[in-house]
Amino acid sequence: MIQKIYILLSVTLFISILNGSLSFAQNPQRHFCILTEGQFFAIPLETDLPGICVHGSAVIDSLTLMLKVTGESETQALKALSTGLDCFQLGGKVVYSSDPAFSTTAICSFQDKSFVGALSLGKVPAGHNDQLLKALSQKF
Repeated sequence: MIQKIYILLSVTLFISILNGSLSFAQNPQRHFCILTEGQFFAIPLETDLPGICVHGSAVIDSLTLMLKVTGESETQALKALSTGLDCFQLGGKVVYSSDPAFSTTAICSFQDKSFVGALSLGKVPAGHNDQLLKALSQKF
């Protein structure tokens, strides 16, 4: 009886690990966020549920991160990081998530559907973007 329970638990654990590995592989945005030592979240933002990647206290959409580290293209959010201008000066729109964990995080949204934390633009607090810029400098 105990041996059957042990086998059943082993099979259940194996299936759980396999499902977790497969779901990780099925979401490349999550994959690149974690590879760059970020934390991935999907948050309600206006009428969408985009993926975001948090590096330290900076936030960027996970698609922008993935496109940058793979060298595929640049988004408006990525270009905005190097301008020294704030969200409004760049023609962006400040939005907030309805997710309680991110409800106080001002996010600068751009026409191409990319976004970055509003605090990462303009006069940035010292060290605020350090981890994000390190992540964006990686190549895969």
